[in-house]
Amino acid sequence: LAQVLAPLFFCCFSFVSAAVGRLVRSARGGSMAPQLWEIVGGADKGGILVRQGQELTSTALEERLSTGAHIEELRLAGSRLYYSLVSGAGPQKGWISTSLK
Repeated sequence: LAQVLAPLFFCCFSFVSAAVGRLVRSARGGSMAPQLWEIVGGADKGGILVRQGQELTSTALEERLSTGAHIEELRLAGSRLYYSLVSGAGPQKGWISTSLK
């Protein structure tokens, strides 16, 4: 199982393990601080898959979210994350998975 996504915080990291593998690095600041993530997986595929909608059956976007990209969490629904791109290459907004099956 490969790491795919890692939340990024300004000074410290903690790990969140998904049921099927470690996919995200997470750290939460104060309630007013945005949750930032760093994409750490998908290098072998040119980044990770981004979908238009929350459902896994929704349309996949043509462009992938690049490894090393930083994103801001806009919504977290189970293992699905809606984001806004902060830096790096990929779609400006979309839904990604925080775990692999």
